[in-house]
Amino acid sequence: MKKVKRIAGIFLSVLAIGILGGCTAESGETREGNTVAVSSSEDGGGEDVFRVCFVHASTIGDNENTDAIINQLREIAASDASFQVDVLESPNLSGDWENNYTAAAIGGYDLIMSLTPQSAETMAAVAEKYPDARFVSIDNAIVGHGNINNVMCNVNESFYPAGVVAAVVTTMADLPRINEDKKVGFVAGKDTPFALDCLAGFEQGVHSVDPGIEVVTSFGDTFSDPVVLKEYSIAQINDGVDILAAIAGSAQLGAFEGCDQNGAYGIANGMNYDSKYPGTMLTGAVRNYWPAVKRVLEDTRNGVWNGDSLYLSTFGNGGMQLTDMSYWREYVGEALSDEEFQKILDAAQSAMNQIEAGEVVVNQYPGFRQYSSDYKTFR
Repeated sequence: MKKVKRIAGIFLSVLAIGILGGCTAESGETREGNTVAVSSSEDGGGEDVFRVCFVHASTIGDNENTDAIINQLREIAASDASFQVDVLESPNLSGDWENNYTAAAIGGYDLIMSLTPQSAETMAAVAEKYPDARFVSIDNAIVGHGNINNVMCNVNESFYPAGVVAAVVTTMADLPRINEDKKVGFVAGKDTPFALDCLAGFEQGVHSVDPGIEVVTSFGDTFSDPVVLKEYSIAQINDGVDILAAIAGSAQLGAFEGCDQNGAYGIANGMNYDSKYPGTMLTGAVRNYWPAVKRVLEDTRNGVWNGDSLYLSTFGNGGMQLTDMSYWREYVGEALSDEEFQKILDAAQSAMNQIEAGEVVVNQYPGFRQYSSDYKTFR
């Protein structure tokens, strides 16, 4: 924790402007050059202030997971005078990352956070250059750096109960949109290790209910074109798939539009889209990094730095869950009894409990994780 008075805050702001070419306050915004800095805190008035810099891989509004973490940090800052959070945006994407990480490291922040699926190499390089700065890599593991801690969800685990739900529902042939075929689908923008890790969990979950259910897969070459995902979903539906999961960032909405227009149910990746396509969305494998981010934050504020460690958001700490399926329940109506709906919910909860208790070890895509099974981990 740094003792920061107004004069020190002004100096660091000027330093950041010199490197970044831009600094903004919550009351307004100034853009000079490529980078936007957004401050959401008052000065500490001479108190010990714990200072966090969040480096945004793009800009606020572009990523719901990023925005959710920033909002949580700002809530702390609004009620705690000893906590400060600043946000550095990257409107030029990779063109801004090195400058942003460097400015944060030079700026003397207690923690520098970022979602790093794309910027991991840049964070690692800056961390090596500034070993006294402490970084938190979210949604990606950067291994081997004592000044970096990692926050992740095991996406394969998040998709296991989604597969269980898909398998249970696809066998309920009396429901609207459900056919006699024992087929569920999985559509991904690309066959990346991330998508294949999700597929490993989803397929295992399906087959834990009924090994005879076929999992139809389709992989494209885009995470940004919803039209392509829609085409894949329609092709699967025409092949007998009545429930499909999609992995493709915001482009997954194209797959769900295909489900909505062609009589199938969708399972979302990472987000809750139940209200966007009410009745069409069966559920979603929702991930929330905040529980693990909060624990890293609390540990560091309490003087504990584990370094080169993994903090997991899990079913047990609220970092992973399925949506409650209430929109879908309302859509199917009397075609599904309360007892049958409870059976679905119970199957999903049992799967999550078994994973958390270690009774089920979920398959993973080989080589996806950069850390070994004995890597220092906090759940």
